Amino acid sequence: MLDTVKLMIDHGCYKITKPDLFNPSTKLLDLRPYQRVSKNGDLHCAYYPSEKSYRNGTHGEYLPKVSVHRMLVGKDNFTTFLKLEFSAPKLLFGNNFQELVDSDFPDLINALHRKLQFMGIEIDKLWLETAKVMTVHFAKNLVITEYGSCLYLLNAIYKADVTKTLDVAKTDYRNNGSIVRFHSNTSELCFYDKMKDLETSQKVGEARCLENNNFLQRDMLEKYKDQEVLRMEFRLNAPQKLTAICNKVDNGTMQYYFFHEIFSQSLSRKVCIYYWEIIRKGMKYLVLQDSSIDKIMEFLMENKKWETGKFLSTLGALYLANDKGIRFLREKSLKKYNEIKNIFKNTSQFNNGYLMKTGAKIAKALDEFAPLRDGEFEPYKYRSKFDLPIDVNTMKIPGLFL
Repeated sequence: MLDTVKLMIDHGCYKITKPDLFNPSTKLLDLRPYQRVSKNGDLHCAYYPSEKSYRNGTHGEYLPKVSVHRMLVGKDNFTTFLKLEFSAPKLLFGNNFQELVDSDFPDLINALHRKLQFMGIEIDKLWLETAKVMTVHFAKNLVITEYGSCLYLLNAIYKADVTKTLDVAKTDYRNNGSIVRFHSNTSELCFYDKMKDLETSQKVGEARCLENNNFLQRDMLEKYKDQEVLRMEFRLNAPQKLTAICNKVDNGTMQYYFFHEIFSQSLSRKVCIYYWEIIRKGMKYLVLQDSSIDKIMEFLMENKKWETGKFLSTLGALYLANDKGIRFLREKSLKKYNEIKNIFKNTSQFNNGYLMKTGAKIAKALDEFAPLRDGEFEPYKYRSKFDLPIDVNTMKIPGLFL
């Protein structure tokens, strides 16, 4: 379901009653002429609750980040608007282990409205429900204790062949393999070990963590310490990209999305399935991850007749792809990359290995998309209401792929 969202609300739909809580004070918005406030007239007044303010008791619970922006539009005109940024499950539950469902939306709006009042912002609930969405993080917690380990899966995800499908400008693999990110200017697909991220925040602080405000949910570390929790997030950081992706997976024609439209289990499920399939298809070339060298050599010999030198170079390319990743092989030898892709493109012989079976089980969990709730934190059982059985040989779920 959703995690972090950033909303934009037009001027006139809200009222600031505690301007001095902002830095700088929103009283500056009333100064004339506007150009005297900054070089180009733009002004950014922020109210971001800090970890220190939570710890000293100033704030007893999670609060959204709030900022008021005034920007120059054209030569002489200015526009003013309010931005809200928050983790929806943290706002409602105090953590993002628990996941939201569609019926939580009224409670979420009520909680957001109450906390904004506490922060000195008067706004009607209708404007919150219909706020324009600027950023959204679609997320899923995958409890894989019964059938996998986060470290093994993250290593395979990092090596997967995704560059051609995803718009990737940078790949990040850090914290001893507990975080994998495929990053572009407008979006980011990331996977990380949820428990490891919490542990890192406790030991060395938030700076090396992928998630913010982990200190608010460290009690989960002790509560679920024996669980393997793989966290998947797809972060859309630009309204245009958000609209394009949501329209793509949902067959929509929207020009932009409002909060009540983006708050959807169905949409979140489709986005997560779409991007997991890209990863899963890209992992199929990592055949040496759980197949013996003898089995690989036998398959290659059956595939075609080989010259000894070419056979050994192809085998070496396979080792390189499985050790450093298929994208690394593409950078070093496009010819060998294409050769490996062509050899294993249509084969299902290696789909019964541990890696591909684990990938299929995660696909089933995403198909089910059952929310985690406190007290129900257990490994996923496949109970899909959509009843889409997976064919392990073809790795396809009928009617599932978009």
